[in-house]
Amino acid sequence: MREEFVQLVRTYLGAPYMHQGRSKAGIDCIGLYTEPSRILGISFRDSTSYSAFGRGGNLVDEFKKAGMVETPVGSIADILLFWVSKRRVPRHVGILTSQTTFITCSWKTITPYVSSVIFSYMGCKGA
Repeated sequence: MREEFVQLVRTYLGAPYMHQGRSKAGIDCIGLYTEPSRILGISFRDSTSYSAFGRGGNLVDEFKKAGMVETPVGSIADILLFWVSKRRVPRHVGILTSQTTFITCSWKTITPYVSSVIFSYMGCKGA
C-alpha cells in the first residue's frame, strides 16, 4: 500500500497550490496527505484549523490523534514534519518518496515538487 500511496501523491505534481486545497484543481501540503489517504480508505481526520503561514493547529498533535507514531527513521510514504519558522513546532509536511526524496508544496513554489531530504526530520507512520 505504501507504493500505491506514493504513486497517488505523485499524481498531484503540477497541481496549483491552494491553501487548504484538497483536489488536483488546488492542493496544499496537508492535502497531499489527506487526498491519497481518502482515496485509499485510510482513516484520517482532516483538519483545516491552520493558517497559510503556519499558525493554528499543531501538526504533531493532529497526527498523534490519528494514531500515527513518531519514528526516527522514515520509510517510503511516511509523513515528514518540519519547521518553517523559529517556533520549533513543525508547521509543514512532506511525503517521503524514497530514502532521499520527498514531495511537498507551499505557497512559495506554486505547485507540488520533489526535493531532497537534507535535514533532520520527524516522520510519522502513514500509509
